[in-house]
This record gives sequence, structure tokens and C-alpha cells, in this order.
Amino acid sequence: MTELAFLTVAEASRLIAKRELSPVDLIEACLRRIETLERALVTVNEGDDYHAIRKGIDVLNEATTHLAEMMMDTAVSTALKGKTMDESDLGEGPQTGHPGGKAEFE
Repeated sequence: MTELAFLTVAEASRLIAKRELSPVDLIEACLRRIETLERALVTVNEGDDYHAIRKGIDVLNEATTHLAEMMMDTAVSTALKGKTMDESDLGEGPQTGHPGGKAEFE
């Protein structure tokens, strides 16, 4: 189901929560799309059309970013399942005094 790769994070989360979609099926669909886009980029890269190559890179980047978002959402949802944010053991997180400063973990 290639169309799974085009679901928004919210749509996918809703379907996973209702057990109408397996996270594994979702990730596999995203990976298949990425493999297809990667093959297309390799083919277009054999030419010298800068705009076609740039478009291929951008589309592949969007697909890999989407996969990362889906995987992160699935991981966070699974880790926090049934917990409120107050109940979650998220710790203090990184602490820094300046945006460019080195983060310190407690």
C-alpha cells in the first residue's frame, strides 16, 4: 500500500491508535517509497539536468524526513502510551544557559 507513505503523522497516529494500521506496515511503505525515489535519483543523476537532479534530491529528502517523523511519532507514542506528560519520566532534559552553549545533562 504505497498510499500509506503519504499519510500525515496525525492520520497515521490516529489509524495506529485505532489499530487499523500497523506501525511496521507504515514504516515498510515509507521505505519502499524511499527506495523508489532513490532509484529515480540515480537514473536522473546519470544525465546533466541540474534542475531534475535537484528536484530528485528534494523529493528524496522530503520522503526521508517524513519517515523520520513517522518513526519518532511511533516511538514517542509507544513510550508514552497511557501516560500523561506529568507521569512520563522525561527527566530534566538538556540544560544550557545560552543558545550556543554546550548542553549539560543531569
